[in-house]
Amino acid sequence: MSGDKEFLNGKEFLNELLTLHPELHDFYSSEQYQLSEKIIEIMMAKCMTEEQVADLLNIDLDDFVRMTSGDNTVDTSKYKQVINQLQKI
Repeated sequence: MSGDKEFLNGKEFLNELLTLHPELHDFYSSEQYQLSEKIIEIMMAKCMTEEQVADLLNIDLDDFVRMTSGDNTVDTSKYKQVINQLQKI
């Protein structure tokens, strides 16, 4: 990152991070990560916390936190199910 105290937006930060650490590319380009961004976007639009969503959707909080962080061990169908449920709220 540059030496000055310039602030980067999320996409700029991610691009610079991937430039510095190309081994992270697979994680950030995974379908799970892309779906986790959608979940977070919906949560923010609805002003909901992870705890509120997990409780409302009857999902274990630890499992839901794994999903919001883009955990690639969670099947994409589960992400899509959560997105569909969130969009109906």
